[in-house]
This record gives sequence, C-alpha cells and structure tokens, in this order.
Amino acid sequence: MRRRSRDRSSPGATSLYWHIRNKDELLDLVLDRIIGEVVAEVAMRADDWRWTAAETARTFRRVLVRHRHVTPIMGVRPTVGPNALRGMDTLIGVLLGAGFAPRDAVMAANTIVNWAAGYAVFECRRPLGHDSTAEQEAAYTRDFNEFLVSLPRDEYRWMIELAPLMAECTADVQFQYGLDRMLDGIALQQAGSTPTP
Repeated sequence: MRRRSRDRSSPGATSLYWHIRNKDELLDLVLDRIIGEVVAEVAMRADDWRWTAAETARTFRRVLVRHRHVTPIMGVRPTVGPNALRGMDTLIGVLLGAGFAPRDAVMAANTIVNWAAGYAVFECRRPLGHDSTAEQEAAYTRDFNEFLVSLPRDEYRWMIELAPLMAECTADVQFQYGLDRMLDGIALQQAGSTPTP
C-alpha cells in the first residue's frame, strides 16, 4: 500500500509542528503570547513611574493567574520573546524618563516584573483559581485554619496563634503588601540618588 505524503499546507493541529522545531520553542511561543496579553492590557503613565510600575505588576499577575495551568512554565523557561522584550523596553523607558540611572532602571524593571511573575507562579499552585466563588474561598480558608490549629503547639506556636491573621492575608493583600514595600524601597533609593551597586 502506498503511503500518502503529508500536505504541509493543510490546516490542523499537526501542521503547527512544521514550523516549530521542538517543545521548548513551543513553550517559549506560548509564554510570549501570554506576555503579549500583559503588554496589551497594561496602562502606562510616562509621568508617573510608580503608578506605571504598580500597574505593570498587577496586570502581569492578573494575566498569569488567568493562565494558571501554563504559568508554572514561567519558572523554567526564559522570557525573551518579542512581547517580553517590548514590555521590558517600555517599562525601562518610563523609569529612565523619571530620572533613573540606566543601571537602576534595569534593576528596578527586573525586580518589578520578577516579583509579579514569581508571586503568580507561587499563587497558581493553590487549588482554587481566580474564578473561585466566595464560598469556595471561605471553605479553603476554613480548612487551612483547621490544619494549622491541628499542628503540634510545641513545634508551631506562632503558626497556630496567628492562624486568624494568616487567614486575613489573602493573596491580594499579600501581593499588594509586597509590591508597596518593594516600590517604597525603590523610591527611597531613587530619592537619595544612590546608584545601585
């Protein structure tokens, strides 16, 4: 029986592989496509670096959590596609326009993006997604608290005593706290005009 040759011009799932060399390249394209959503959604204010930095971080986190099943790849693949480079270039430009020294602008931009990406990767390990209901979130918090108070008190005193406070620290609250402290530090360093070592 004669084998039919594949028609490389016909559409279909397998046709994608005629243009992509390997799995790593496919993952890189998927990640850059997701980052493209960040670039498209993020708002920029050339005259307010801190607002722009915060908005970039919040948008990055929101988009990555929206793609929670793909986001963990961010921790193992480099992000150097055109969308990632374009987004970083824009953010660095805003920082330079605000008077940041070139090295400080690069360091600050990397810190902001890495905070948001790292937080989102960690957050996506939670069993609940961004579309979970209030009832699901309440049940998750209740179960987590019950787990904490069941721990041996002589080994985990503060985890047990501070369980209610930990329950109040939602993902949103924790993200914003870290973002604010990070931007406070960048602003302080910038105000003192001490270049990053």
